[in-house]
Amino acid sequence: MIKSSDYKLEFENLNKSLTDAFVTLSGALHVHQEEKLFKQESMLAEQENKLQELERKLVKQERKLAEQESMLAEQENKLQELERKLVKQERKLAEQEDRLSEQEDIVQRVESKIAYQSTGYYCILQ
Repeated sequence: MIKSSDYKLEFENLNKSLTDAFVTLSGALHVHQEEKLFKQESMLAEQENKLQELERKLVKQERKLAEQESMLAEQENKLQELERKLVKQERKLAEQEDRLSEQEDIVQRVESKIAYQSTGYYCILQ
């Protein structure tokens, strides 16, 4: 016959074994979770570094873009100034062409008068 004290000892041993197993599993789980957390923190730090690098690149590109926009605005201003000068020169050229046309008209009238007068003198001389 089996005594109840034998059962009690068996249950105590079993309970101790289960408690030891639970403590071991809990410790292993805790270590595993810490390792996992460490990996995640490492990945997060790596991603934050990448993000910072991308942000630096973005700032650099934005500065470059601002410089290019400034240069473009400067070139547009120069182009507008050149266009104004061109319009001014075209006006001067048109004025000079008008004066030249007037002078050609005057020369033509003078030549016509000279031709008319020389024909008159030629007729008189004959």
